[in-house]
Amino acid sequence: MNLKNDFPWLVKNKYIYFDNGATTLKPNCVIDAIKKYYVDYGTNVHNLDSKFCYQTFKAIQNARQTIASIFNAQAKNVVFCSGATEGLSLIAHGLAHVLPKNSEVLLNDFEHASNLIPWQHETKSKHFKLKFAKLQSKKIEDSIFNAISSKTKVVSIALTSNVYGNMVDYKTLVTKIRKKWKDIVIIADAAQYIPYKNVDTKCGIDFVVCSAHKMLGPTGIGAVYVANKWLNILPPLRFGGGMNEVISHSSFTYAHEFEKFEGGSLPSAQILGWQAAIKYLNKVGREKIYQHGLELKKYFVKRAKEIKNLIIFNPNTPLSIILINYKKVHSQDFANWLGSKGFIVRAGLSCAKLSKHPLKVDNFVRVSLYLYNTKQEIDKFINTVKKFKHGDELSTII
Repeated sequence: MNLKNDFPWLVKNKYIYFDNGATTLKPNCVIDAIKKYYVDYGTNVHNLDSKFCYQTFKAIQNARQTIASIFNAQAKNVVFCSGATEGLSLIAHGLAHVLPKNSEVLLNDFEHASNLIPWQHETKSKHFKLKFAKLQSKKIEDSIFNAISSKTKVVSIALTSNVYGNMVDYKTLVTKIRKKWKDIVIIADAAQYIPYKNVDTKCGIDFVVCSAHKMLGPTGIGAVYVANKWLNILPPLRFGGGMNEVISHSSFTYAHEFEKFEGGSLPSAQILGWQAAIKYLNKVGREKIYQHGLELKKYFVKRAKEIKNLIIFNPNTPLSIILINYKKVHSQDFANWLGSKGFIVRAGLSCAKLSKHPLKVDNFVRVSLYLYNTKQEIDKFINTVKKFKHGDELSTII
């Protein structure tokens, strides 16, 4: 796919961008949509006091429906938040108030900090008790299902690991869980999944979270899908204007449905930018993007075998995330050297620090590819690494 001219960052910069797992670049249509809000709309979405202001309200309504489509859901079930991190915090905070004390939450070692720390925080007040599935099977969904017991109240899982690059067969997993344990709360962290595929919440998922910036959209905006049964039960995380209906000196009542969770002014420009990103991805074709990533990964792995000192930890996972190390070189030093040669990658454990246990490695360099990356970029990467000699990494720190 030749999409370079759609992305001003790629036109302006000579760097090769291989850090899409952290955030993606933004196409012109997203930047234009953000600018359009500030130039053509400009008003607060809560202001309905004139025909002009009503334009903003209608535009956000329309965007909410577009964003709901990635969950196969209705607009009323979409709650805007700052991203997957806030979304998971909202869920953990809310469930801590409605589930019994010491409810068991099932996680696993591939979870991002956003799907770990909120639950850990709530354990301090004994709201939750954490359990970690042992990843003994090649299929993570089998490990999750086998770890569920009668004590389990919540299963929270990333549909794709931002480290390993696995992809969970969530429909099969959810169906199996629902047949045996109907009341377990099922949460999907889809931050790394939705850039490639929609999530069909009709299978029985209770909550889904994602971030716009992982899928060509703006930073600072994301969403939580909230199933109907939880809209009126779950308490909000943010309190203030817009999320209330009646206020007295001593109390207030909640607004209805998604409005209850959206205290304060919405980031309207970011929401409209996200809508533009979704339309762009749909136009290119989500399955086409996914297959392009798979093709790039296979090509990268094939070419990487030409370098005897280059280690690949996940050559066969079904997402265009590749974990590498250069023998006897620390990942951070190697990433810095790559940066000096014009490649933007990520070193460390990418905010999934417990992944060192199943992977049996405590640091690596992550190469994460997306729709605008090419085989020519991979060729340049491999040919550059072929020239690397032990000790070259010191050139970036001396």
